[in-house]
Amino acid sequence: MEGISAGISQILILALVVFLGFVLAKLKYLDEHTTEKLVAILINVTLPCMILASTSSVVFDQIAAQIPLVCILGIVLFIMMVIVSVLACLILRVSFETFACFVFSGICTQTAFIGVPVIAAVLGQGTVILTSLIVAVVNVFLFSVGVALLSVDQQLREFRSLCTSGENEASVPQKFSFLAALSRVKLTWRNFINPALVAALLALFLLFFQMSLPYVLYGAVDMVGSLTAPISMLIIGFYVSRMKIKEACSQWRVFVFGFIRFLAGSIALFYLLSWVIPDTLIVEIAVLEFAMPTGAMVPAFVASHKGNALLASQHTVISALLSFIYLPVILVVMALFPFV
Repeated sequence: MEGISAGISQILILALVVFLGFVLAKLKYLDEHTTEKLVAILINVTLPCMILASTSSVVFDQIAAQIPLVCILGIVLFIMMVIVSVLACLILRVSFETFACFVFSGICTQTAFIGVPVIAAVLGQGTVILTSLIVAVVNVFLFSVGVALLSVDQQLREFRSLCTSGENEASVPQKFSFLAALSRVKLTWRNFINPALVAALLALFLLFFQMSLPYVLYGAVDMVGSLTAPISMLIIGFYVSRMKIKEACSQWRVFVFGFIRFLAGSIALFYLLSWVIPDTLIVEIAVLEFAMPTGAMVPAFVASHKGNALLASQHTVISALLSFIYLPVILVVMALFPFV
């Protein structure tokens, strides 16, 4: 019971910081420009520092056997994200025009700048390296399969639009080719390289060779890294302040999708993983990563592929709010109703 209480207390603390971000946004201390800069600082500076600083609380020999498992789990998590998101869309009878937006909102989640600090707060700083490795593997698929999904969806919508408009019928192909659409997806190595991944690899290097940062450098890195959780919560508070209640309430599918994808899906994943993986800590890390809400970058991704950016932003904000309801429920289920 103490573990549940501590975990829920940490989530409530984070929720209070979200509320502070909401108030600061209403008072005009936080605006669009400031938030964009904070997101950049978070992703490129504070999160990598947090990952590097976590090496002080981890012994490589203790996690060496877990590294291959968490990398495999990263693949499993992404596959499960896709499956649960698609099933939720089919259950809710999501329209063709918004199907890809819903699915992408279910696979592009806050695994990094919310997942890492939240899991560290709930399960301890020693989980940061393992959590970061899962994030790295998920991101490889997100920036390849996920981006390809949006690109193909954009081409398919444009094809259907040409077919229904009746314009330039001679130039419209007789049928849509998914292979041709995939061949036009543009990916570069820059899609997969990011500061958090570099920091995770550097942290593993330091652990493997039993090296440590100089005291002064470690102190600076640790201080900067400790800003990750509060900054990420302030950013969520800003996004909540921008949400129009009337519009959000009209999107009932977004609410139900959130509970199916993040709550029901996470509980199902917990029992599935517990059945095959005896390491409780690894299972809890994977489940909490799976439960992280829709990412703040989703609206930008969707907009860049001419999708419904407003709907994407509603997914981001609503799922973030729902997370403070379903995360305590997931913690209670994992603690009180374990797989027997």
